[in-house]
Amino acid sequence: MSIWTTDEAGRVLDSRSFTLSCRASVTLAGRVLADNVPIARGREELDSSLRVPERVTLTVPRTTDGVDWGDDAFDAPLAPYGQRIHVRLGVGSGAGTTEYLDRGEFLIQDVDLDGEEVTVTAVGLLALIDEARLVAPFAPKATIAATLRGLVEPALTVSISAALTNRAVPADLNMDEDRLQAVYDLLDAWGAHAYVDNAGVLQVVPATAYGNVSPLLMEQSDVVDQAFGYPRASVTQVSSGASRSNIVNTVVARGTAPDGGQVQGSAYTSLPPAGYPGPFNALPVPEFFYSPLLTTNAQCLTAARSILARKAPINARSWDVEAVPDPRMQLDDNIGFTPDRGTTGGVAARVVQLGMPYTAGSGVMTVRLQEVSA
Repeated sequence: MSIWTTDEAGRVLDSRSFTLSCRASVTLAGRVLADNVPIARGREELDSSLRVPERVTLTVPRTTDGVDWGDDAFDAPLAPYGQRIHVRLGVGSGAGTTEYLDRGEFLIQDVDLDGEEVTVTAVGLLALIDEARLVAPFAPKATIAATLRGLVEPALTVSISAALTNRAVPADLNMDEDRLQAVYDLLDAWGAHAYVDNAGVLQVVPATAYGNVSPLLMEQSDVVDQAFGYPRASVTQVSSGASRSNIVNTVVARGTAPDGGQVQGSAYTSLPPAGYPGPFNALPVPEFFYSPLLTTNAQCLTAARSILARKAPINARSWDVEAVPDPRMQLDDNIGFTPDRGTTGGVAARVVQLGMPYTAGSGVMTVRLQEVSA
């Protein structure tokens, strides 16, 4: 999911000498309402632990060039009635050229008018699924893929990886009320991971694709780390911590066989620092998952392995980093990180939270990294 650029834009970003600008357009049901919203300040906050990971806050002047951006009509550009705002960040070089990097499409959630400024809060498109509670028990379709599409479309277009093996769904299964949780349960039972891409499409991929390998590095040191040999994000401040809380080295997935008996599959990791068995604990530290979609031991094992792939690699070490903005960075990127100034050793880390400024006056980029076992 990392955002790729031309070689020239990459060199400009790596130089840490560039101008940052923001362009935003708004559509409603596919119709363009505004193609250049004047963003005075803006920030994108991403958090992989949330059901809807993306949140964007924008500040817009009340009036520019005769346009009233505080118009509250249902079809006004900055109104919360289905309007989607598409954000791109511009990277400008000294040569006067600017390349725009796509940050994605977001649903306008709240609009507040305060004097001469309009504050807009937008959220990720999974909010469409989160707010659409099931008004009646949902009877699954014949297969997992068809059931997933039935839960999500037409609010979002679904693209399913050919690497996922479709399978039948029990005919007597019903899903109640929480549509988005039903989607997440379906993905876990399938061994899949889903995210909304920058075009607003829900991409469904094998869980093994969770954590996107990125060529970006973050380091405090000015020493070039030849072990990675990739571009670096310039780190200005780092704080760190560690905790045993929420560490998992075992996942037990359970379901029900067609004859009513219980089926089960368990997956373990032996990777340090919390692997089983090991010094972290001589006994397994499990997370349990149940789904009626699991009808065989083999399906349970696949589900357990996929959930473990998401849970177990992240160990206790984490870092909160402030850095020069790099619009290429995205949530769930796996990057190289050098936590100690003056050293050349790096660790593999995953971006689990990201704060991306949209303008020069919107603060620094903030990143929470968690170390990933090799």
